[in-house]
Amino acid sequence: MIKIIKNNLLFLLLFLLIFSFIYKNFFYQPKFDSQTIITKLEEIKRLDVLQAELFTYKSYEESSWMGIDINSFSVIETGRAVYGIDFDKNISLTIKGKTIYLKLPDVKLLDLVVNPDSIDFIGLNKGILTSQQYFEDLKKKVSIELFDQMKVKANNKENIEQAKKSAENILRSIFKAMNFDYINIEFQKTKIEN
Repeated sequence: MIKIIKNNLLFLLLFLLIFSFIYKNFFYQPKFDSQTIITKLEEIKRLDVLQAELFTYKSYEESSWMGIDINSFSVIETGRAVYGIDFDKNISLTIKGKTIYLKLPDVKLLDLVVNPDSIDFIGLNKGILTSQQYFEDLKKKVSIELFDQMKVKANNKENIEQAKKSAENILRSIFKAMNFDYINIEFQKTKIEN
């Protein structure tokens, strides 16, 4: 009699395990709705997915007074570019069973940071007839031009594509953890900003 009860309990336990496996893999629906997920993404505001260190260099020389008064120097700037997704833009999300379709703003350059202390001026040569104020303004002007060059360098396609792959991997792992089996992520194309 005890053997029959043990066999029945074993059979029941095996049946429950198989049933739970089938239910989880074929019938279970994630308990998330589209609006809740969109709200949570909007609360995050942005997702930083890649940082890149950038370096720019420029030599500058100008002469006045028939080549007698020469101002020259070189500038080195280092900066950090941060790429990611701005969730304040249009987000579209559809859930069908264990499948999620996500349409997001394109990955882009979110920040470009240059620490003023990291700007190095090398070989400073102020002309004899040049005022100190003019020379400082000239250094500032060249530094701003160099920052604009760094912006162009930061918006290169290779960094954007690498950031996009990183964003996809991060989002896929998040939605996999939410028990979605198929995750379709589409980025809305935007023009690269300078």
